[in-house]
Amino acid sequence: MNGFKVHERDKAYILFRETFGFHIKYFYDGFSTYISQKICIDIYKFDDCMHELYGNYEDDGKSLENIVVEKYGEKALEVLKIFI
Repeated sequence: MNGFKVHERDKAYILFRETFGFHIKYFYDGFSTYISQKICIDIYKFDDCMHELYGNYEDDGKSLENIVVEKYGEKALEVLKIFI
């Protein structure tokens, strides 16, 4: 999937919430969305959230991708990549 266009906002929000269990608004990147005309998140804010939930996973040799797959599954990683 190539991402959600701005007019598909509701579908994007639902998919994100169903996948991760929280609203996309905490990570929404208005500037990137404006430039690309596709719904985008700030991956740094998302990473900060993952650290709050799961600690410093880098200390265990894990990346953000590793932790997303471990905690949410392969499909969640695909969903995440849609928004970055």
